[in-house]
Amino acid sequence: LPRLPGEEAEGGDGKIVTGEAKAAPAPGHAGVDINHLLDQAVTNHPAKTALIDAEGNSLSFAEAAAMARSLAAAYRAAGARPGDRLALILPNGIPFIVTELAALRCGLVKVPLNIRFAEAEVLYALIDCAPRILVCDARYADAVLARRAELPELEAIFVVGGERPGCASYGAAVQGEGDSEAPHRYGDEAPVLIRYTGGTTGRPKGIV
Repeated sequence: LPRLPGEEAEGGDGKIVTGEAKAAPAPGHAGVDINHLLDQAVTNHPAKTALIDAEGNSLSFAEAAAMARSLAAAYRAAGARPGDRLALILPNGIPFIVTELAALRCGLVKVPLNIRFAEAEVLYALIDCAPRILVCDARYADAVLARRAELPELEAIFVVGGERPGCASYGAAVQGEGDSEAPHRYGDEAPVLIRYTGGTTGRPKGIV
């Protein structure tokens, strides 16, 4: 993504340009956020590689932004609103990043859970944070579906790399119609992330 204000980068002509020149805030914006930076990258470098994973799969800036908009639309259709929590249990990879970009677009509070957590720790953290949306693989979806009654706020489970009855497909969602709403602007005091500790001396604890 383009550099933040104050950082330097080499321009296409070999000259050094500052972050202010590359990522100036849009009119009416108080500053720069990830949604603005992504939109600017799509405008300036739509075909340039934005993401690449360990298997060599990649997305351009335009592709990543389009998938994030489509996934954001699916979150909103499922009832997610700014300030709601979105839990994700995924390994490092493209779906993890696209899920986060979509969450930021909707103003959701991201709750990434460690894939090395025991099943009991995952379920405890989910019950504790009460997410509106969960994005995970099929294995975790099965565990959550078995305890769905304990998660009354959970509106939708998006499954990556598989399908489960009663769950939405991440793959289908990222190919759907794009989000028509403007990206959410977080307030200065608004929570963005809840990170759970490992629970080595007890149950996992959420840190905002």
